[in-house]
Amino acid sequence: MAKGLILSFDFPPKNSIGAQRPYSWLKYFKKFGVNPIVITNNWANENADKPEVSSDENGTVIRVPFLPNLRDKLIDSSSGLAIFVRKILTVFIQFSQYFSFIGDNKRAIYYEAQLYLKKNKVDFIVATGEPYILYKYAYLLATEFNIPWVADYRDDWIGNYMRVEKAGIIDKVLIKFETLHEKHFLSNAIGFTGVSDFLVNTIQERTGIKTNKAIENGVELSLFSPQQEKKDVFSIVYTGIMYDMTYMQTFRDGFEQFIAEVENTKNIEVKFVGIKDYPNQATLVTEYLANKYPDLVFIEDKVPQQVAANYQQKASILLNLIAGDPSMGIIGAKCYNYAATRNPILSIPTIPNPNTLFFPNRNIQFIALSVDDVYTFIKQQYLLFCAGESTQTDITDEEIFMISREYKAKQLAEFILTEISKRK
Repeated sequence: MAKGLILSFDFPPKNSIGAQRPYSWLKYFKKFGVNPIVITNNWANENADKPEVSSDENGTVIRVPFLPNLRDKLIDSSSGLAIFVRKILTVFIQFSQYFSFIGDNKRAIYYEAQLYLKKNKVDFIVATGEPYILYKYAYLLATEFNIPWVADYRDDWIGNYMRVEKAGIIDKVLIKFETLHEKHFLSNAIGFTGVSDFLVNTIQERTGIKTNKAIENGVELSLFSPQQEKKDVFSIVYTGIMYDMTYMQTFRDGFEQFIAEVENTKNIEVKFVGIKDYPNQATLVTEYLANKYPDLVFIEDKVPQQVAANYQQKASILLNLIAGDPSMGIIGAKCYNYAATRNPILSIPTIPNPNTLFFPNRNIQFIALSVDDVYTFIKQQYLLFCAGESTQTDITDEEIFMISREYKAKQLAEFILTEISKRK
């Protein structure tokens, strides 16, 4: 069985999409011929002063202490001087981390991986970002120990729509700087993976690396019951963070147009779950709705994955907010969970385009391009609910498995094993 070293900053118990992707590799890789060793940050014990190692039938996880830099130590300070110094340090670290370890608060992952490889042999390394500084670590480790490695892109931090759209002068300079270092760090990678065909094609054009594969995010099927529960309440559910975009204004206006026509609203609820971490114009709109309709609209703190999955499965409509153009493969990672519930998805993109790479021309996802689209879709689903009719989509069991985390782990394992076998 091949041994694979996985470098990932995000990992459970951190509750994020970024943590779920590498966790699925730990959970499923052994089924497909890979013994995984994960090196990650210690999210469970912020006061840890040495690495903590745990192993089970799936593999090994090494959790390293977080090494705060001066900027991190100033986070809690509200003084004007501290805020100014913090901003200066942030810019310095953004540039310096690519050619130095000074100020790099993730460097413990590199040091621990280096120690591990001095004592243990592995067949490959996979570094998943963001943070993309882990690509630097994989580049250095591959050079030092002559080990093939693969870069896994959870996002395109250089061409990211939200970042490019809001980039100031410093960010534009940083993006050019990072583009140069991306090519340098990937120069000894045997290939890369990304979460969509569009993303993979974009990175291939930029880096020239033709060995690649699109491996989408997926859904952990164990979170969902195969039995569809009867819906006693017409529930619109959104789970996860919101970005600083205008899409919630479109939802707000469409929802208000719909709710104005409903005589009895006692069987209607709207839930926004886990949106509080990043306050912005979108979350302000949800607060407006919660204040205006206190008996209908509810904002909840972040919840465990299983609780979020339960909310999703009981929903009549699952709200998805797309930060970009859906025709470019941008859909939102939560859509895989959403699709597995068989409940209809209402997607509102920031760039109005009716085309999508996510189950195109199916009833699985409806893309609303206007306020009227939002109103019409909600009203249509509500009338079906009132009539007691099923609102399940036509996604098949086979299609659901094809978007599962298990199947995606299989794709990654097969891609890596095939590529390293070519080089023996």
